[in-house]
Amino acid sequence: WINGQRFTETEQQGDYAAFASAELDFWDQLTLRPGVRYSYNTAYNAPVTPSLNVKWGKDNWSIRGSYARGFRAPGLKELYFYFVDANHNIQGNEDLKAEQSHSTALNIKWKRLKESRLFQIEVGGFYNHLVNQITLAQISGTEYSYVNVGTYKTTGGTMNFSGLVQ
Repeated sequence: WINGQRFTETEQQGDYAAFASAELDFWDQLTLRPGVRYSYNTAYNAPVTPSLNVKWGKDNWSIRGSYARGFRAPGLKELYFYFVDANHNIQGNEDLKAEQSHSTALNIKWKRLKESRLFQIEVGGFYNHLVNQITLAQISGTEYSYVNVGTYKTTGGTMNFSGLVQ
């Protein structure tokens, strides 16, 4: 329950979830780790969110990949917050939609031990696609409120070279 001067009304919101995962090994080289999360939210219809992690490794090489679907309902603060004073004007937004996302990642690693030195080269990348991202935005003048940003995408990568003495 929420009750106080900074909320527009008294509301209750429940969020309950269960997660299950398994690990499957094939040929001592391939590992699959599927998962699934079931959520129940009292204010929003939460989808089932699956995930899958894959790891393959042989000799000096390993490759990891992952996919996950995400869901986040707006919190009570984002929906009903009301804070206005001489320096602030922040108001919740009861019309917010829940965030939903798709995330993928890939990582490739090569390593070699030579004369007590471990050499490694690692390259990775990720991509996230988020729909209805919730953020605080300036509505007008000094008034701020939480809004959904249509679509938000991020991509990135990493590269690492190392030579360690064993």
